[in-house]
Amino acid sequence: MIYLVQIGIVAFIIQVQLLHLLRYHKTIAILGTTLSHALCDLLSFGFIMAIIFLSFTSAVYLMYHDIAAYATMTTAMGSQVTSKSLIHTHQ
Repeated sequence: MIYLVQIGIVAFIIQVQLLHLLRYHKTIAILGTTLSHALCDLLSFGFIMAIIFLSFTSAVYLMYHDIAAYATMTTAMGSQVTSKSLIHTHQ
């Protein structure tokens, strides 16, 4: 457990140093500016996609709740994300 914490701390320090170096790169600055201007549109898109995903998951849950991969709403969401249960047939 201590080993994992140490790896996490080292990874965090390396990422902070890398971000500090990239701050001065012109292309990264343009990307950051573009993302800051598009933040409202990206959040709106994410909200709409979350609604669509939840409605699709609810429909699949209501239709296939007897299959183990869709037994609960949580497992139905997980199955939708991984899509591995889409190729399995009901046995």
